[in-house]
Amino acid sequence: MNLFSRLRIRPAATPSEVPELPEPSTATAAPPTGSCRRLRRRARTLLGTMALLLLTAHLLSLLAFDSLCPSWRDPEYGRKVAVIQRMQRQFPERPMIVLLGSSRVSMGLRTGVLEGDSAFSRRCVEQGIVPPAFVNASLIGSGPVMQLMMLRRLLEDGIRPAAVLAEVWSPFFGASPELQEEHRIDLLRLRPRELEWLPGYFSDPQKLADLELPMKLVPWYHQRVNLMTLMAPSMLPNLGRRDANWRLMDAYGWVPGPKAVQSPAELQKQHAIAEKFYRRILEDWQPGDRAMTAQQSIFALCQEHQIPIRLMQLPESALVHAWTSPATEQRFTAQLAIWERDYGAKCQDFRTVMPGDVVPDGIHLTPEAAAQFTGIWAERMLEILPDAVRLPRKSP
Repeated sequence: MNLFSRLRIRPAATPSEVPELPEPSTATAAPPTGSCRRLRRRARTLLGTMALLLLTAHLLSLLAFDSLCPSWRDPEYGRKVAVIQRMQRQFPERPMIVLLGSSRVSMGLRTGVLEGDSAFSRRCVEQGIVPPAFVNASLIGSGPVMQLMMLRRLLEDGIRPAAVLAEVWSPFFGASPELQEEHRIDLLRLRPRELEWLPGYFSDPQKLADLELPMKLVPWYHQRVNLMTLMAPSMLPNLGRRDANWRLMDAYGWVPGPKAVQSPAELQKQHAIAEKFYRRILEDWQPGDRAMTAQQSIFALCQEHQIPIRLMQLPESALVHAWTSPATEQRFTAQLAIWERDYGAKCQDFRTVMPGDVVPDGIHLTPEAAAQFTGIWAERMLEILPDAVRLPRKSP
C-alpha cells in the first residue's frame, strides 16, 4: 500500500485523464416571443409616462410658485395681501392706507378697533371725510430693506395703496453689523426676480446667488417646510413650523404681542434682552449706507407711483427711550428733517405716549395696550394725512 492509499488522498489526474470542455455554441439566441416584446413595450411606455408626469408636475410647480400661488414662498406676505384684497372688496369707496414696518407695527397697531362706530370714525364724520381703511402690512423683522421689498411686491401684484405709513426706528438705520437687515431676511421667502436687486443690500451677495439654482429648478423641495406648514402643520414639530408670524393674524393684519408681565423682576428680565441688542446702538447711532439707500428707494418708488408717504416712530418704554443719547437723538432727528424736506414725509413721534408696563420687553405693546394706542395713533396720524386720502364724505 502506497502513501496515497494510506492518507486516502487521490493523486492528481494526468493530462490524459482531464475531460475536455465542450466547444461554445455558435448558435444565435432565439428571438423574443410576442409576449416578451409586449412586456418590453409596456415597460418603455410606463417609464415614459412616469417621466412625462414628473416633468409636468415640475413645470406646474414652477408655474404655481411663480404665478398661481406666489404666497407659497412667503405665507406671511400672502396673508397680508389677502387682508388688503378683502378690504378693497368690502370698502371700495374708502382710501386704502398701507402700514409698513417691523414686529413693532405688526403687534402695536390693531387697526380693527378703528372700524364700526369708533371714536376715529366719528372724528372723520365730524371732519366730513371718508374714514380711511388702514391695513397692517408690516412684516416681522422688517427694516427699510424689507419695507422696500413689501412695497415693490404690492405694486407688482397690482395693489396701489392710496398712501403709505412707514415705521422708522434708528437701530434699523444704523451701521452696526449685528443689526444689519440681511441677518433678519428669511431667504426662503424671496422671489426669483428679487435676486436681481437685493444683492446690493447684502455684505455677501454670493449668498443670494447660491439660491438661484435650487429656487428655480426644485422649488417644491426648496419650499418643502413652508408647504408642510401650510398643508399639514400637525405633522411638523412646533419648532419646525414656520407660521409663528401669521398663525394668529387677525382680519386686519394685526398679530398679538407679548402678554403683560406680573412682576418687576420679569420686566427687568425682558428689558435685559432689549438692552443686549439695542442699548449700544441707541447710545452711539451712526447711519448705515445700505439702510439709508433702501429708504431712499422707498421714497423714490412712492414718488414714481404718486403715493404719499408719512413716517411714524412707535412706543418704547421709558428705559429704552433713556438709552437714546442726545447725540443720537440729534443725528436721527436731523435725518427725519431731511426726509420731510426732500420728500414731504412728515413724521409723528409716539415713543413716549404709553407707560412702560404695557411695553414689557421695551419695544412691543401688549394686545390690550395695542388697542388703546391705535386710537391715539389714528387721531394724530389724521393730522398729517395727505389731502389725497382725505376724500369728502358724500351727503346721505
